[in-house]
This record gives sequence, C-alpha cells and structure tokens, in this order.
Amino acid sequence: MSLVNTPVRILDLTPVQLKEFLKFLGEPVTAADRILKYIYREYVAGFDDMTDLSPTLREKLAQSAIMGVLELVEELAAVDGQTRKVLFRLADNNTVESALMFFAIPAPDVNGALFAFPARLVALSAVSFARPDSRGLYVT
Repeated sequence: MSLVNTPVRILDLTPVQLKEFLKFLGEPVTAADRILKYIYREYVAGFDDMTDLSPTLREKLAQSAIMGVLELVEELAAVDGQTRKVLFRLADNNTVESALMFFAIPAPDVNGALFAFPARLVALSAVSFARPDSRGLYVT
C-alpha cells in the first residue's frame, strides 16, 4: 500500500526534501546520504540496486516514489564515434534529444566533452506556449 497518492520523484528532491520525505516514511534521515550516493556516484536507476538500504526502506520507496530517470528511446553514434545523439522520453511522454560530442583537443572547462542541447529544447524550457511539430519535437 502506497503512503502517497502520487509517487514522489526522488531526482526532483533537494537533500533537505529527501530527508523530510524519509521522515514522512518513518525511516531514518541518515539514509538520505546513502540514497544520494547511489544516485549521483554509482548511477543506479532503481531502488533494488541500493543494496545497503534496509529491505523495508526499499519497499517503501518502491511503493511511494520513482527515480524519475529518463527513458532512452534511441541512440545514434557517428561512424568515428566522436558524436552521439540520444532521444529520451520524459515522464509526461514528451521526448527530448541531446548530443554528446568529443573533441581531439580537450577544453579545460569541459574535460574534452561538450553537452549540446538543441535551441528548441532551450526555448521549451523558457516558453510555455511551445507546440510539438510533426516529429513530436517542441518548437516555438
């Protein structure tokens, strides 16, 4: 039985909010640091992979929360392997694309990689009246 009506998206919570959520679940707030370690250092995608959490806490999280990770729909790689383009599905069923490009001469501030977000994605985050085009991508 879920303790909340709508699952809480763990990735949307600040560390303080995560501690409050754990209190709400009746669990020790010290688990927040372990959960954050699993998410941001070990990149786990599910609560079952957080093996040093108690089985009770993992069950409560599975019933009351979701990780909120993106669903990979498609990934394309350039022949030379220097550019990868990915299409993700969001929780609201919309999609977003992004690209990862590697360069021969690394820039000190990006460690040789540049994350590029299409202009229409930037516009989508700033403009509430965007509409999907024929491919389902949002344009303004």
